[in-house]
Amino acid sequence: MRRLFLLVSRALKNNEPVLLVGETGCGKTTVCQMLANVAGCELFTVNAHRNTETADIVGSQRPMRNRSTLEKQLRERVLLTALGTSKPEGCSMTTTMLLEKFQETFKSNTSPLSAEIDSLRSKYLSLFQWDDGPLVSAMKNRPILSHRRNIIGGRFCARTNK
Repeated sequence: MRRLFLLVSRALKNNEPVLLVGETGCGKTTVCQMLANVAGCELFTVNAHRNTETADIVGSQRPMRNRSTLEKQLRERVLLTALGTSKPEGCSMTTTMLLEKFQETFKSNTSPLSAEIDSLRSKYLSLFQWDDGPLVSAMKNRPILSHRRNIIGGRFCARTNK
């Protein structure tokens, strides 16, 4: 395992891609864990199987979560701006009605609060949001990525190699 560690670390120092292939228990994951520990990087391990899809690794569009929290924040910001109050209990208007009133009243307002409301509004109105998979997260944070491909189907391997 020492030889494997040295070979992989040299390859990484030279920005060479590394593919570790071997029998179960030969130290592939352990070497990745040791290299991540030495480098001070987070290690993402993906346990792939024959039903693993590209979206499980790369990421995908997922239904919007925490919509009620977004709506509450949006209502508070709009009420604070439009009505001068941040108490949503006192307002019987729907969120859609509040947004329309805000748009009519503050069409050309470029304040930071107005920009925040526009951002919250676009998030609130969207049905889906992008959720990064482990590969995209690893590429953003630049850690070592350990990827178990031993029983993945050929279709997935073909897509990830494009």
